[in-house]
Amino acid sequence: MFIEKLRNIIFEKPEKGLSDPILSLDTGKNLPCKKHSVSLALFPRQYAIGYGFITATYLYDGNNIIIVRIYL
Repeated sequence: MFIEKLRNIIFEKPEKGLSDPILSLDTGKNLPCKKHSVSLALFPRQYAIGYGFITATYLYDGNNIIIVRIYL
């Protein structure tokens, strides 16, 4: 449910993501990635320390979106 919510946010407004460059191991250059997060509302903060959000990092060139990683 939360991954689907995150996916919808990214695909509706990909340009609104926060800048989060990733270093490419192949070329040694930074890839201009963006990221979005959604809150995991099922877990109260006092019980889920460090697991309050799911974050996706993605490449966006104005036309195409490639999700590079999803993490807690």
